[in-house]
Amino acid sequence: MGMQVNYYMDHETFLLVAQKALKEGCLILRWEHTSQPQQPARDLSIVTEEQMRYYFYLPELAPLAYKTDKNGQYYLDNSFSPLSLALIEASFSRHWPAHGSTLPNINPARFYIPTGFWDENRQWVPRSERLTKVYQKLARLARKLAPSAALTVDDIDYNQEGNPEPVQRPGRVYASPRCLEWREEGFEFSQLLRAKERYLQYMEDQKQ
Repeated sequence: MGMQVNYYMDHETFLLVAQKALKEGCLILRWEHTSQPQQPARDLSIVTEEQMRYYFYLPELAPLAYKTDKNGQYYLDNSFSPLSLALIEASFSRHWPAHGSTLPNINPARFYIPTGFWDENRQWVPRSERLTKVYQKLARLARKLAPSAALTVDDIDYNQEGNPEPVQRPGRVYASPRCLEWREEGFEFSQLLRAKERYLQYMEDQKQ
């Protein structure tokens, strides 16, 4: 278990959170496999629209450590390790066109930190107060930039005769203003896709 905050946040808004992380003493790393050990950045140039997932790294908490995959690519040793307690997982959302049977959608994003890990001596190593405090500051900013938004969700329900009929349900997401604009443009938040698929299938069936 750990601590996490989930949201929908566009790249430009995410840059404000990344800037806050830098001010709090974090460096920034990409969540990716690379041909050489990745070096952390001290500015926002590393945070591009093409790469959605990052780590905010507090270097005083643990040194960087790497592993290699089967192709010889380097990646951060961030699973049940000292480094895992020096990283805040962070990501932003993008909107995606329809692909196959998948509707146009907006992917979710989050901040996450672990509670701790069991070391090789079976001793519990807890998360530091420093990591927790930085995470909480970033989570509060994320909630401010991507606040709770009430939505109307098209769906279907079944009447007393067991027949489907269209309904509108209340919904709620944490989303930045730009992500809400994407929804107005025809993209749907991923957590609401199933309801929209049911509704569209019902409307299509009515045409037959």
